[in-house]
Amino acid sequence: MQREPLELYIHIPFCVKKCLYCDFLSFGTEDERLKGTPCLPSRKEPVPQNYIEALCREIGEWGRKKTLRHRPVISVFFGGGTPSLMSEKQIFQVMAALRETFSIQKNAEITMESNPGTLTLSKLKAMRFCGINRLSIGLQSTSDEELKTLGRIHSYGAFLQSFKWAREAGFHNINVDLMTALPNQTEESYRQTLKQVLLLEPEHISAYSLIIEPDTPFEKMEEEGKLNLPDEDSER
Repeated sequence: MQREPLELYIHIPFCVKKCLYCDFLSFGTEDERLKGTPCLPSRKEPVPQNYIEALCREIGEWGRKKTLRHRPVISVFFGGGTPSLMSEKQIFQVMAALRETFSIQKNAEITMESNPGTLTLSKLKAMRFCGINRLSIGLQSTSDEELKTLGRIHSYGAFLQSFKWAREAGFHNINVDLMTALPNQTEESYRQTLKQVLLLEPEHISAYSLIIEPDTPFEKMEEEGKLNLPDEDSER
């Protein structure tokens, strides 16, 4: 009997710092919510090893379920947070746990979300070596001013270096994330972002709109009239 295939999602809820618009479950190195807990990230260990150990144990627990054990895995997605904050050793450890537990198919798409500023050529080569074959890079904009407004940790130059390293490491399936409706963004600045990214010929572009989410710094800034957001017609 043919078994229904599985798609796995692995969550790494740690970042260098949380972006001003983000409402995902993630924690920066100075997040007050984790003070006094064993999972407080640090600059030396941005993804705490005890989280990785717990994650690998949970992978094993799910793999022991009879309903999942022998189903073919056709997709694995590492999201966050910033999964590319993991060390090379941690990436190998999680991938090993997945392969020991699940039946990952040879042609499975294995994606790692990443941010410029957290990637090195060595780390990208390690990702490819252990089977990660798709990279999703969170650029958002080629304007350094717009990136600064969003609270991103990288510059456009850092993205270009990361993209170059990814190609050098052997990634032939790269997605680039872009955002619209940013504070002070114009049609021309977005057009420029698209032109610059298209010149790199990524395999995919994900373009999505900024949404002001509850309980984020951007919500407070909007309430205080500090965000110069384009109106809906301009965004469209």
